[in-house]
Amino acid sequence: MRILIVCGGTGGHIYPGLALAKVFEQQGDEILFLGCQNKMEMTLIPKYGYSIVGMPIAGLNRKHILKNFSLPYKIFKSIQRANKTINDFKPDIIIGTGGYSQFPVMVSGFLKKIPIYLQEQNSVPGLCNSVCKFFAKKVFTAYDGMEKYFGKKNILLGNPILSHSSNDEKLKQEAYKYFGLSEKKNIVLFFGGSLGATKIIDFVIEHVDDFRKQDLQVILSVGKSNEISKHALTVNWVKVLPYIDRMDYAYAISTVVVSRAGALGLSELSNNKKASIIIPSPYVTNNHQMRNAKKFAEKDAIILIPESDVDNKLMSSIKEIICDENKRKTLENNITYFDRGNSAENIVNYIKS
Repeated sequence: MRILIVCGGTGGHIYPGLALAKVFEQQGDEILFLGCQNKMEMTLIPKYGYSIVGMPIAGLNRKHILKNFSLPYKIFKSIQRANKTINDFKPDIIIGTGGYSQFPVMVSGFLKKIPIYLQEQNSVPGLCNSVCKFFAKKVFTAYDGMEKYFGKKNILLGNPILSHSSNDEKLKQEAYKYFGLSEKKNIVLFFGGSLGATKIIDFVIEHVDDFRKQDLQVILSVGKSNEISKHALTVNWVKVLPYIDRMDYAYAISTVVVSRAGALGLSELSNNKKASIIIPSPYVTNNHQMRNAKKFAEKDAIILIPESDVDNKLMSSIKEIICDENKRKTLENNITYFDRGNSAENIVNYIKS
């Protein structure tokens, strides 16, 4: 089969597409990606060995309406690019994993009567999936109750992820060496998503001495746009990276994870059985990260801290998990409720069936 996968904008949309591509490729299928030119997918996806075509599409600017003046032209040009790509590649199916880059592709694919499938990571669908659902045969989701958005098209199979759980001792030893950290001390992983999170970065910088006093080591992902922040930290117990290419390593050796509430990140935390403190981003559309996190908090699967309470509650919550083994085990066990197993393989098999 020929599979056209459309994704982009953030890692939360890109990695599900990569996870699906990996399974399709293992089954002998041919893969091509479509995304938004000048966005991170144009450099990230080729690192995994896949080809990608870029389109000039842009998102809707909700704050400055006048900046959307050129949007119709960009959509028209993107539909042309999508149409040419589909004609050349001749896909058997098209899969969209979210983001505005998929809209022109879905329009073109629908008009050509190519089967379309969507994958929605969040507990509240984004604008593009809310529109593109009308073109799709099925929509694969990760949370209970999504049929209220997608009706009979809804299929609950979880989020496709790349960083699967592993208790391999060899992997852990490789991870300690990769990050240059000691296996004799606890490690706290701070991860603000592929674009970083200023509040989380500032917290780590302000509490460097506290980590040393607690004999803790830190891995901090600052996001490529915040790479300059690494110059503020020169101590050997804090490892600062603009981007973590080996998240499997980071999960394998971390005792506690402090993270945003991106749907894909939560799925990875579930699969890796990590005790987690979740700080939802208040800057996302429809406040969907808070809604994601509340689903987990209701099951006592995470510690949920609003961004406004980070300064007052985050350090004490980290200490609680580190010092209270019962609390840590409870969080590790409860978060597995949301693990859907090998979602990527299940989605691919469903499509082919």
